[in-house]
Amino acid sequence: RRRHTRYISVTGVQTCALPISSTDSLAVLPEVKPVKVLLLGDSTLSALRWYEEGAKSIKGFTYTLDAESCRRISEWSCYGREYRTPQNVVEVLEGFSQPIDVIVLMAGYDSSQSKIADEFGKLFSVIRTKNVPVIFLTYKESLKFPAPGSRGKKSVYAEFNVALREAVAADTSGLVRIAEWNAYSAGQRSEEHTSELQSH
Repeated sequence: RRRHTRYISVTGVQTCALPISSTDSLAVLPEVKPVKVLLLGDSTLSALRWYEEGAKSIKGFTYTLDAESCRRISEWSCYGREYRTPQNVVEVLEGFSQPIDVIVLMAGYDSSQSKIADEFGKLFSVIRTKNVPVIFLTYKESLKFPAPGSRGKKSVYAEFNVALREAVAADTSGLVRIAEWNAYSAGQRSEEHTSELQSH
């Protein structure tokens, strides 16, 4: 498993003097605390380390990147394109001991529709134990993967997204929030996304 930690300066002024009255009194803002983030994912997030330009758009926080091809949520991961079988998401979180403020999660594309709900259940249990906020990116609903027509005109990942929303709605911790990656990426080219998934 490869884990990369990078430190990026927080955008903004650390200290600033502002006038608060017509007098010469000044108020000093407190120093901005850098946010520490764990970016955890499968091959869909691995572009941040596979491509030279991948991480240049990430600014404003300190992050640890742990992204591996073929990573599943709680089931045994498959054998990835880098010739290894990575730990699943649950295993990574259970073993992660560094202090962090939030987890950004983009993983599970190699899971199956019949198991994904159970995988979310096990994942959410670990999240409650860790007591760290999580931002979970929705799945891109590609009609080309895992096979054309495998769900007729409906992507298998649409079912993943339904299961994800149900898991978040049922969870009472309030720790998990959804980021609408599927909506954000709608209309964008998905060939690279599809070919990478198929190469697992």
